[in-house]
Amino acid sequence: MQIVFQDPYASLNPRRTVRQSLSEPLRVHKAGSRQAIAQKVQRAIEEVGLPQSALDRFPHEFSGGQRQRIGIARALVLDPEIIIADEPVSALDVSVQAQILELLERLKRDRGLSFVFVSHDLGVVRHFCDTVCVMYLGRIIEQGLSGQVLDHPLHPYTRVLRDSSPLPDPKARITLTKIKGEIPAPTNLPSGCTFHPRCTRARPECALQIPALGAMSTSHSVACFYPLNADVEKRIGDSLGAA
Repeated sequence: MQIVFQDPYASLNPRRTVRQSLSEPLRVHKAGSRQAIAQKVQRAIEEVGLPQSALDRFPHEFSGGQRQRIGIARALVLDPEIIIADEPVSALDVSVQAQILELLERLKRDRGLSFVFVSHDLGVVRHFCDTVCVMYLGRIIEQGLSGQVLDHPLHPYTRVLRDSSPLPDPKARITLTKIKGEIPAPTNLPSGCTFHPRCTRARPECALQIPALGAMSTSHSVACFYPLNADVEKRIGDSLGAA
């Protein structure tokens, strides 16, 4: 497992060349001779679309997109099976974001990599991710296939999250959804469902019990007593009354 950080400049040591930064993980793990390490570093930098001449330069000599490619190369040198990408494109221009996402797609396909992709940009999530987990105050409140969750949200927070995202179409005229109240302090969470103080569908029992993540279909789960689906809502409401 490896990680790609959000800020490509802060994640690189400004006093080390690219070669030194990429070689260090291999040396720490004793992954071959000096010559083998040098060859692997060269392959990694080329795989992310940078020339070998970049290896002897320092981070400040690169653009933000190039620095992120270096961060990705550093994650690749140890041949991970999974990469945690923490907002890897949020600090980049839109055109550069597209290039980095294309690179990650290629790596996913060619290397058979899996990604845990952390992002608040729903457009990027829809483009890159197969499945999505929506979190609120540290708990997963909905999960499923990306298209299902974003097009047919079951949790009220997921719908607000989706409806508060602007559309990249200048002709589109939409009213962005607002959400009442403030996010509670993580050190003083509300009782029951942590979203209930801000939820327009909240009922008394929402403040008393923490809803479990339950499967609504084979590929869609939600943690809500009254999800955004009439049939599901009635079924859960009946079971709650019976309890």
